[in-house]
Amino acid sequence: LSAGLHAGLTACENDEDYFAIGLAVGETISVEALFTDAEGDLDLELMDIGGTVLDTSYTFTDNESVGPYVAATAGTYLIHVSLWQDAGSTPGNSYSLDIDILPAPCVDDSYEDNDTLSTASLITAGSYNGLAACENDDDYYAIDLLPGDEITVDVLFSDAEGDIDLQLVDSSGTVVLSSGTSTDDESVGPYVVPAEETYTVVVWLWGDAGSVPGNSYDLDVDLVATCLEDSYEDNDSFA
Repeated sequence: LSAGLHAGLTACENDEDYFAIGLAVGETISVEALFTDAEGDLDLELMDIGGTVLDTSYTFTDNESVGPYVAATAGTYLIHVSLWQDAGSTPGNSYSLDIDILPAPCVDDSYEDNDTLSTASLITAGSYNGLAACENDDDYYAIDLLPGDEITVDVLFSDAEGDIDLQLVDSSGTVVLSSGTSTDDESVGPYVVPAEETYTVVVWLWGDAGSVPGNSYDLDVDLVATCLEDSYEDNDSFA
């Protein structure tokens, strides 16, 4: 089965109903069996593929429900419906299954909570892998730079899973460089720093896409120390 309402089902005595449904890690499932108890009492279980019962609903009233249950592992899960006791004017009982599946949430990386200039995570030159860009959750990374430092920043990601944009901001909050394409990866620089100050790399999810909430990315910060010329240049010869 898939998420949604599945009507016109029938529970008969000594005839268990099992329905398979696939879940990804972190997805949340809720299931409701809709029926009239006066026509026969139904019970409902949620199980893993090995038959381990994860949640149950055994009442003596109309309808049963299990969940919300968060899938700890990806794979096939089972919805089990059984007629516990028949009643009413006709053998068995009719029912509907209403299945709701919520996507896995976007999982923050270890540099959170770095959502503003004032809470930026301090980094140095290097590569930072397995970062997460989530909707409405910008990432700020602060880096201390010296006069003459030449900085280049690359954000590596698959645009099909969500479009990410990139900025380099100085200590006053002014955007020095930006990159906002609609393709894989973004890059700013090389940029030569005129004075000693803390700059901030800002990464954000411009538009989500793909099969999972948010998008993962790698951050590469390349720094080359250069000699910054003084105001008497160009005075490199006798001429």
